[in-house]
Amino acid sequence: MTEVWLRLKERLGVEKLGKKFARMALIDASLLKLSLAAYAWAEYRHSSGAAKMHAVLEWSGRIPAQLVLTPGKVYEANPAVKISWEAGWTYVQDRGYVSFKRLQQIRQCQAHFVVWLKRGMEWTVVERRPVPSEHQRGKIRLLSD
Repeated sequence: MTEVWLRLKERLGVEKLGKKFARMALIDASLLKLSLAAYAWAEYRHSSGAAKMHAVLEWSGRIPAQLVLTPGKVYEANPAVKISWEAGWTYVQDRGYVSFKRLQQIRQCQAHFVVWLKRGMEWTVVERRPVPSEHQRGKIRLLSD
């Protein structure tokens, strides 16, 4: 996820993106190493502890809008990772967050999502739609809808 952010920032410059992406949020997690002696709840591996910090980073403000802390063993798509979805927002997530139940929740809140699919995931194109020419401006090109 960080790679995508850095590539876009380098190619286009965050300031150039401006309000066009004002309602976009990036979702990712970081592992925080902890001492098992001090934090027994954070057992990660046999002899080490960790917590996982799941962050929803607002693209335009460059600040976390939400932070969720879980034990390190909790995978990203786990229902224990409670994130509040807001209508009209687009949430960009990596493959660790792919959960069809979660994607359905995002759509029910009238929000949108962009995800990197896991390798080996089977999918079928149900319908192809042409992209209107007004969405083909500048350096950012919408390839499909």
